[in-house]
Amino acid sequence: MRTSIFLVRHARSVPPTPTGPSEYQRPLTETGRGRARRLADSRAELGPGVVMSSPYLRAVRTLEPAARQWDLPIHTDQRLREWDSGIEPTPDCGRHYEQSWAHPPGEEHLSKPVVRKRSQPWMAGVNSR
Repeated sequence: MRTSIFLVRHARSVPPTPTGPSEYQRPLTETGRGRARRLADSRAELGPGVVMSSPYLRAVRTLEPAARQWDLPIHTDQRLREWDSGIEPTPDCGRHYEQSWAHPPGEEHLSKPVVRKRSQPWMAGVNSR
């Protein structure tokens, strides 16, 4: 049996700030909510068997419009979350955040999505769902 996997990075979310919300609770911006709705409209024909997300609110909210169209629940999995730098936000973190995701060392940045190694074991188990 063939399995197709469709990966989506979360839509635009509010940047981190020292006063919150936490990394897990950062919501989508208005632009992000619009993109989530457009994603649902443009992918309505996919009809997946399961919808998986990281536990981050911005990721779940990105998938909610599509999951509603497909009449499917969203299952969250910690292994699908973004990396954790362990560094708390500072007053100038917005500038550093944009800069670090725009051109960080290595392969992962805003213009080149990649599948992280920690997701590979999860992907191997997708067929069991």
